[in-house]
Amino acid sequence: MLEASFSKSFRGYDVSEVDAYVQSVQDFETESQNSLAKSNQKVADLEAEVARLREIESSLFRALKLAEESQQNFSAKMEKEAKVILDKASKEADAIKKKAETEAQKQALLSENERKQTLAQAGQELKEQERQLRNLQEAQKEIAAQLKQIAEQTLGSISQWNATELVKPVASIDTVAAPAAKRGRKPGVKNKPKSKAKSATKAKVAKSKAVAKPKAVSKPKAVAKPKAVKAEVPAKPKAVPAKRGPKPKVQAAKPAAKRGPKPKITLETVSDEGLPTLNKVLEAYAKSSGPRGKVGEIN
Repeated sequence: MLEASFSKSFRGYDVSEVDAYVQSVQDFETESQNSLAKSNQKVADLEAEVARLREIESSLFRALKLAEESQQNFSAKMEKEAKVILDKASKEADAIKKKAETEAQKQALLSENERKQTLAQAGQELKEQERQLRNLQEAQKEIAAQLKQIAEQTLGSISQWNATELVKPVASIDTVAAPAAKRGRKPGVKNKPKSKAKSATKAKVAKSKAVAKPKAVSKPKAVAKPKAVKAEVPAKPKAVPAKRGPKPKVQAAKPAAKRGPKPKITLETVSDEGLPTLNKVLEAYAKSSGPRGKVGEIN
């Protein structure tokens, strides 16, 4: 209450002042009630706001808690999944490693087997080649021995030919014409030799030509060509004229044919049917059980 002072009068306090004071008190009370009501309303509003904020705070706490729980669950789940993935990857890596090791061992065994087979095959081929080489060497020695024997036989024949006369001397014209003089042919008539002597002369000349051009002996590839051996043809003996009576005039008979240079008899031009030729040796060797092939390949 406000303090108020009233003036005194003869009849007590002044009524107008008292009424004014009472009115001011009433106005103050009314204002106080209004301000109290406003204050109460503000308090209610603030309490409601506090409640709302507390509700929000609790919601935030719950959300934070849920977030933390979710994070923990997610972390645990991720860790679990990562562990599963790592275990799976480790198992797959171990399986791949074991498979690779098994494959490597398998390849190593296959390579070792192939190497052994190749070495065995190479050894067999080497032994076969050595056997064939020995057979070829034996065949070469056999052919060389046969060729040596042929050469020795041929050289022996050539030495025999050198010791003997290859062509007999042709009878002289005087010895052929002598019988005609005994028969008393007329002088001035050409004395002709007998047909037999003429045919013998022609046969001997033909024989000398045949000796000059014999058949060539086939040469082996591996045998070296021997040097030509010249056969010495014996000198033609001089005919001794017979001591007879007076000879009729006889026209000299023409020579049978002009002879060329004496043929050279060599190993290549010699042909002897009695000797075993190289062709016969090779034919006999082809029929035998020796290694097959050409002479050049054998040599």
